[in-house]
Amino acid sequence: MFKRIIVPLDGSTRAERAIPVAARIAYACEGSIILLCIVTEPFEVGSQVISLSGFSSTSLDNDINIAKNYLAAIARRAELDGIGLKMKVLTGPVAQKILDAEEEEQADLVVMCSHGATGFKRLVLGSVAQKVARHSTAPVLVLRQDGSLPVSSFPDPLRPIRAVTAVVALDGSSMAEEALMPAASLVMALAAPARGCLQLTHIVRLPVRGGESNGHSGYSSPELVDTHAKDEAIQEAKTYLGNLTDHLRQGPLKDADLTLTWAVSVGKDVAEAIIKAAETGENVEDFGVFGGCDLLAIATHGRGGLERWISGSVTEHILGATRLPMLIVGPKVQHQHITSEVMELETS
Repeated sequence: MFKRIIVPLDGSTRAERAIPVAARIAYACEGSIILLCIVTEPFEVGSQVISLSGFSSTSLDNDINIAKNYLAAIARRAELDGIGLKMKVLTGPVAQKILDAEEEEQADLVVMCSHGATGFKRLVLGSVAQKVARHSTAPVLVLRQDGSLPVSSFPDPLRPIRAVTAVVALDGSSMAEEALMPAASLVMALAAPARGCLQLTHIVRLPVRGGESNGHSGYSSPELVDTHAKDEAIQEAKTYLGNLTDHLRQGPLKDADLTLTWAVSVGKDVAEAIIKAAETGENVEDFGVFGGCDLLAIATHGRGGLERWISGSVTEHILGATRLPMLIVGPKVQHQHITSEVMELETS
């Protein structure tokens, strides 16, 4: 469960869209929220870092005070009543400091909007969601600035009797399965007191005669698809999902207030197949939830040594394209001080 939730803010209303979602999770989990603001020095705007002539410690101190006053005002919002709150202001590169706060506070979850606006001078959240998700050791729930927000048990007005439903993208690897338990906890928290639904979706990439394709390759002709291999892959996926669902129902999710379903989705492009399965239910067979879901979850590994198609590039492609909230679960490694590689990402 999510007991300590970090919400990075930058003074913009778009970044503040994370607050009601985090509050709903905290209420359900009896958890607390760390409201985090980063003051950058020098002035950082998006991916551009601008050195300010005449920049002084006085102006930095002033910005820190502005941030503290801003967080104090946020803490008085009615939707946060009854939730344990901590306000934290840090200075430095945004993504690094979010990760530092996550480690220091032993956070279980980060909830943030994918694009913040420049609400204050030198107080910028910007588009750092990919950087944080890539290196975070806690799950990261990324909300879309123009997307839907799961702030009620029944968030879809077109299907008012269907509780919060999430797709978990799987590829048959143990790495992909790392998203299952965090996604289950998130769905139960967001759906409470209703019974949410977790849909296990195995993405089968269409096999091509004469060789493998990568997750983003297209096909010049349907005739290139190896039909026999495709049928075998679908059957293998069905067997895998059926066994995994039975294991969860009889084991770790036995007493969970959660409905489990499964489905197979077939596509030429992994990221596109995941998005379609989650948003519309397109190309989903068998026991899938008709019409799409409210959020999607995926486990990722940012670098080499990958199994199947799970990778940072697939995750980031989805994050840049989906309109749904996205739960990203990274590798279970001890977070250390951000490396020069990440520092380079901050200014690239």
